[in-house]
Amino acid sequence: MSNGGSARSDAGFAVAMIAAGALTMWGLRNQPRAPFDPVGAAAIPFWTAAAVIALALVLLAGVVLRKSMRGDAASYFVSTEAIDDSYAVRPGL
Repeated sequence: MSNGGSARSDAGFAVAMIAAGALTMWGLRNQPRAPFDPVGAAAIPFWTAAAVIALALVLLAGVVLRKSMRGDAASYFVSTEAIDDSYAVRPGL
């Protein structure tokens, strides 16, 4: 991470997502069994919460290992000048 502020915010977001996923899984314990068991009232929210927790753990591991999740932002626009006169640059549009 480039600075401590973004690391703290990433860690806070990851912890919040883990908590939200855990609360979702905890809330699903009272759902009745569905007649089509693999895809029921609780299966899809459960696996969605599990995926959110897994991705949050990846983010948290990146924070702990000090890996950047943002990457290097690069712009494909290197200039506002036309290379040839095939188009006119109109700022403000």
